[in-house]
Amino acid sequence: MSRKPPILWSFLMLAMVGCSREQPRATVWRIAGPTMGTTYSITISDPEKKLSREPDLPSISSKAEQVLADINRTMSTYDPKSEISTFNASTSTEPISISADFARVVHRAKEIHQKSHGAFDITVSPLVDLWGFGHRGERPKPPSMDEITRTLESVGSERLEVTLEPPALRKSIEGLRINLNAIAPGHAADRLGKLLDELGYQHYLIDVGGEFLARGKSDSGKPWRIAIERPDRSVLPKQTIQRVLSVANRAVATSGDYRQYFEFEGKFYSHTIDPKTGKPVSHSLASATIIADDAMSADGWATAVMVLGPEKGMQLIESLDNVEAVLLIRRDDGTFEEQASSGAKKMLVDAPAAP
Repeated sequence: MSRKPPILWSFLMLAMVGCSREQPRATVWRIAGPTMGTTYSITISDPEKKLSREPDLPSISSKAEQVLADINRTMSTYDPKSEISTFNASTSTEPISISADFARVVHRAKEIHQKSHGAFDITVSPLVDLWGFGHRGERPKPPSMDEITRTLESVGSERLEVTLEPPALRKSIEGLRINLNAIAPGHAADRLGKLLDELGYQHYLIDVGGEFLARGKSDSGKPWRIAIERPDRSVLPKQTIQRVLSVANRAVATSGDYRQYFEFEGKFYSHTIDPKTGKPVSHSLASATIIADDAMSADGWATAVMVLGPEKGMQLIESLDNVEAVLLIRRDDGTFEEQASSGAKKMLVDAPAAP
């Protein structure tokens, strides 16, 4: 697994879809900035016109950036002094004290690992590096089977222990490393949501690198609308809309195979690595959009489904409470088959016509 690019976007950022021009419009405010190698945005609306004064955007922005900076200091593998980097560099197999927030994220990752039968694995970072999608940079051709086999010896969440009280991590082998890129952005969205809740805002949409947390209503007084991108490599870097989700008080995350990949001898190699085989997935699932109660869970489940593929992935989603999915499956002719879980079907609306 490696950090997936943002492949969802809010209609508030593109066009106010679903609002008639004659309809009175509530005021809406937005702040945005860089974070975690991607971007974040916070959109606050006041559809019921209950706010006594406009939000103090500089203050909200400052508080939000403090939250994001704290997450970076804890979970960024690009910061050699972060908690995760310190743990990765350690050769000790004794418990290492960590922050409570860090422990909660790893604990949730371990739960998703177990429920996905190993498809989601935060220890897969060495394989991501081996295939040229990590710190080592790109490679011109796939690694050998011997290289993959050797690297698999340092992978496996069953070799990682986490405790919440006291918060600590322990690795059972010296070479174990973890990477939270497939779950930390969702966690960041949840943390920003908690901040806005504490500040008294009820209607907002948060986006951290394409992982969304929607609360209340948009300024139209309707649920927030979030677009699912068409996972078409041939039109990149242009973005086109496949479908639209109407979302209220849920989180949305997407993982896909079409932005981070390399081609060798006519074959495409995705950045999504199966932790069991040590190789990029080779099934037909192009993207998985997950709707859940919190963004951290949606983020993790999206990667798990991309590893499992369309059939096993949908079976997993249908077995979970309050988790829905929209899967886009690549056909041989370049078109996409859409599969949606029972609950997701109720949230889907047609994409707007191209201008």
